[in-house]
Amino acid sequence: SPIEGGTVSGGGVYKHGETVGLSAVADDSYRFTNWTEDGVVVSTDANYSFAASTSRDLVANFIEKTYELTVNISGQGSVEKQPDKALYLPGEVVNLTAIPETGWRFLNWSGSLTGNTNPASITMNNDKTVTANFAINQYVVVVSPNPQNGGTLSGGGTYSHGETVTLNATPSEGYEFLNWTEGGVEVSTDANYSFNATADRLLTANFALKSYTLETQVSGEGSIQRTPDKALYTHGEIVELTAVPDNGWGFVGWRGDLEGSENPTEINMNGDKSVTATFARNQYTVNLVVEPQEGGTVGGGGVYSFGDEATVTAQVSDCYLFTGWYEDGLLVSESAEYSFTVDGDRELEARFAKAVISKEFVFILENFFLGCKYEVVLELDPQITRVRFIYPGIDPEEQTPVPEEAFPDEEGKVEIAAFWTNKDATAVVILCYIGDELVSQCLAELSK
Repeated sequence: SPIEGGTVSGGGVYKHGETVGLSAVADDSYRFTNWTEDGVVVSTDANYSFAASTSRDLVANFIEKTYELTVNISGQGSVEKQPDKALYLPGEVVNLTAIPETGWRFLNWSGSLTGNTNPASITMNNDKTVTANFAINQYVVVVSPNPQNGGTLSGGGTYSHGETVTLNATPSEGYEFLNWTEGGVEVSTDANYSFNATADRLLTANFALKSYTLETQVSGEGSIQRTPDKALYTHGEIVELTAVPDNGWGFVGWRGDLEGSENPTEINMNGDKSVTATFARNQYTVNLVVEPQEGGTVGGGGVYSFGDEATVTAQVSDCYLFTGWYEDGLLVSESAEYSFTVDGDRELEARFAKAVISKEFVFILENFFLGCKYEVVLELDPQITRVRFIYPGIDPEEQTPVPEEAFPDEEGKVEIAAFWTNKDATAVVILCYIGDELVSQCLAELSK
């Protein structure tokens, strides 16, 4: 049982006590299990012998053959079976896939399966034992300096997965370590860089010439230009410094890590440097000229610093009027008091003109009650619009000549046929006006 399971022999008619020899031969895909009688196992031997003592109905039992597939692991990984069963039928094909753990790789199969094909298949025609062999990954860490003479490195080599790698970068003299980069991307700024090996790596230790700062300051008003103009300078780099004074200021000299007054000058960057440029305000001369000399006096000229406020004044002489301050022949102010901010040398000319060009007082007569009578003829600067007459030393509110005032014609002439003074007067003062502004006074002596 079953009928296709195999063949039997030895059945037949036997005398009492005669030896009966039964034999069961399994088919290729089956195997013998036992002999049973009425469902009870009487023997597990395919060749079963006994002495005949009664009639017997025996069944030879067969079952289909099955095989066991044992999978072993060498290293770290796993194997996936498809189909995944405890037993396999003869001729059944099983697909095996080796799956390495992280950091490991599949090497090959050994045992009932050889080679390194993955996945691989095996045909179950008997019990099989297969081993999947795994090996830990090995990684190469390559290190290189940039620039080549920037420093020395250690720590490169071959490492197993997960192993700690420690790299060390030592800068050469005159250099400093910057960072480690991989593919142009910064991975660490520590000269001693540690990590776990998980892949091949190509690392570059970047070095740079030592760099220094150049601090520039100014005393006064100005600036410093530097060429090249950078935040940091490499060891031994030459920097040109130029002191640029602001308008009205002058460069005096250098202080700090640079001395002297040469401008521009150079400084060697072999360390951090601090340089101060000293500026001072320019000194300018304000020179005053009077034209004509007898026309008046001036004040306020001299030496000034740039930006100072200068005030020059013009004081007219007797019988003169002030016409203006001139520079290079051009009028700069009509005011006798002229203020300006000094920003350069200046030569100012104070110009004066005769207010009373000529004066004539001709005695006519003396009257006991009216005083002295004079005929008066004045020639004035055409700008004069009015004249007044007063006595020297006498308050005009108390007493004045008659008439007290006169108005010149278009040519600046004044003619008075009867000009009366007190009999004791020896002089009168002619006050000259342009509009309401008193611009000159002139003393006229009287003689009888």
